[in-house]
Amino acid sequence: MSSPKRSLTQSLHHLRRPLAPLVSITTGIPHPDFPATLLHFHLLTAAQLDSLAHYYHQRTPTEFSFGYPLPVVGRWHAAPSAPSYLDQHADALTKTEEAEISDLVSAQGLFYDERRDVEAKRRRFGRFCGLRGCESPEMEEEDEGSMSVAMEKWVRAQIEREAEE
Repeated sequence: MSSPKRSLTQSLHHLRRPLAPLVSITTGIPHPDFPATLLHFHLLTAAQLDSLAHYYHQRTPTEFSFGYPLPVVGRWHAAPSAPSYLDQHADALTKTEEAEISDLVSAQGLFYDERRDVEAKRRRFGRFCGLRGCESPEMEEEDEGSMSVAMEKWVRAQIEREAEE
């Protein structure tokens, strides 16, 4: 078993890993908020994630949306279906720890659903960037072919809706 110091050292080393920035298909430059390291990725806010998704054509479908290796455009606004980390480990928390977490989250202006939403968006953006471990449970069950067909239908419906307006 490793010592706590060794584990902390490994975690810090892992979080310091640099991320290669993605460039926009249309501008050829990365978004100013693109995370420089894994730590920066884990600190992205919902507003930053939405801005990044929009910049890389994943929030609102365009002709460029599927020009990226792992598009998530059809899933960006989907409700998070996977339980959050806190939900998965809630039974291990004492009432005091649960209350402290709740107070901390409320003090930051986040509520339960918003926290889950940020986690889902972070996971989707991580998948878009090619980060390992960011696959959502529902996507693991689907094969790439059915996901691609569903995304294409969603994009067509969005484009038709915009054309009608």
